[in-house]
Formats: sequence, structure tokens, C-alpha cells
Amino acid sequence: MLMLISSLLLVVCTLFFYWNGQKVKAHVNAAMGKCVAMSYGMVSSTAIGLIITFLLPGDLAVSTVLSVCISFLFAFGIGRLFGSTGIIEASAASFMGAMMGAMLAAMVPPARELFIVVSMDLFYVFVVFGLLYMMGREAEKTANVKIQLRLLPLAMLLLSTVSAAGIGTAVAADANGNEESGHQSHVHPQ
Repeated sequence: MLMLISSLLLVVCTLFFYWNGQKVKAHVNAAMGKCVAMSYGMVSSTAIGLIITFLLPGDLAVSTVLSVCISFLFAFGIGRLFGSTGIIEASAASFMGAMMGAMLAAMVPPARELFIVVSMDLFYVFVVFGLLYMMGREAEKTANVKIQLRLLPLAMLLLSTVSAAGIGTAVAADANGNEESGHQSHVHPQ
């Protein structure tokens, strides 16, 4: 269920980012566009790598290849906003992020899966809204265009607070679950 929610969050935020990015892309300079494409490619592909590897535990090779392929699709879509250099930046960053996400998921102990997925979702949303905010500010400076992103910082603060509370609750629940079952999981050598 958590992986489904995280996957939906990725898709919805990607569509939201693309839709709002279309509005300001003409007012964002090339250097900023490359940085935005790279940042988005890295954070989205790391999240994708985590999700896919948690869905396919024990098969790091397949999950890494799937993560790279799916991440490329996301990165290509966002990179298109900024032309061919945006596609190259987003694709290269997504290649690296997908591998890192898959390796991270393979190394995370089962008791911390919930924590890392919720944390990654929080990082992902924060980066997406942060990039949109910076693009809007850049558009306001360079083209003197007013972009309606006034509620964005408030939404980021609210989302961060709710997510931090969720992470705290998840960590507390994990700690309580580990304390209750920790004494029964030992093995005696024969």
C-alpha cells in the first residue's frame, strides 16, 4: 500500500511539475533549466529506485535495470521542458539516481523500510516544490512576470510538518514493534 501511495505521489507530482513548468519555461535561463532538470532527474530516480527495489526484493540487478528505464521516462518528460541539454542533464542524473536508490533499498534493513520510503517521499515533494518556487522567482526577475506561486511556500511548510509528524510516528511504531518482538527473534546454536 505504501509503495502504491509513493508511486502515485511520484506520478501526480511529476504531472504537476510539468504542467507548472510549461508556464515558466520560457522565462528561465539555460543554466537554471539545466540545474532544474538535473535536480529533478536525481531526486525522482532515487525515489523510483527505492520503490522498485522494495517491490522486487532480492533481485538487485533486475530492479536496477527497471529503475533506470522507468526513471529515464520521467527524466525525459521533464528534461523536454528545457530542450536537448535538459534531456541530457535529466537523463544522466536519473541514471545515477536510479542506481543509488536501488542500492539504498537493498541495504536498508526491513525495520527501516517505512522510514526511508516516507523520508524519500518528503525529500521528493520538497525538491519538486522548491524547484517550482525557484523557477517562478527566476521568471519574475528575468521577465517581470508574476507567477501565482504565493501559496507554494506555505504548502511546503504544511507538507513538511505533516510528513515529519508521519515519520516520527513511523519511527516510534517501529521502535515499539522492535521492543516487543526483539526478545523472541534470537536463534540458539545447536
